[in-house]
Amino acid sequence: VALMETLIAWGARTILFFGWCGALSPDLAIGDIVIASGALIDEGTSLHYGGESGRISEASRDASDRVKRILAGQGIPHREGLVWSTDAPFRETPEKVTEARNRGAVAVEMETSALFTVGRYRNVSVGAVLAVSDDLSSLAWKPGFRDERFRTARRALCDGFAGLCRS
Repeated sequence: VALMETLIAWGARTILFFGWCGALSPDLAIGDIVIASGALIDEGTSLHYGGESGRISEASRDASDRVKRILAGQGIPHREGLVWSTDAPFRETPEKVTEARNRGAVAVEMETSALFTVGRYRNVSVGAVLAVSDDLSSLAWKPGFRDERFRTARRALCDGFAGLCRS
């Protein structure tokens, strides 16, 4: 959010975020790509920008559409879905994972809800695309940071965003 606030002060009107996430849905695998349609707020920064804990902060449609075009142009398959944002990764208890999943979250990460909330507060468009780096869908953590599928997804997204920056 600190970087985002600086970019907005410099005149940015659209922010596209690329990050990593953990799978909550058994339908996701290491290396899959998720476009965040919204995020369950379970982090502290959103509260300073009018967000409420437990509520959903939504992505900007135009920014999400831009991300979809980038992925389509690169032939990168993806899934759209709600994510759970928490800044307490060591408190991702089985109960909290189950609750987030029951509310529709397909993945967990740390900052997307704050970015969406700040975007709405500052009246800028924000979209987020996430590469699945690890798996919590069985309620046991399975890291995939060294998995070639994750590395390939990360490279593909970097190439896609680099192409956008050049255009």
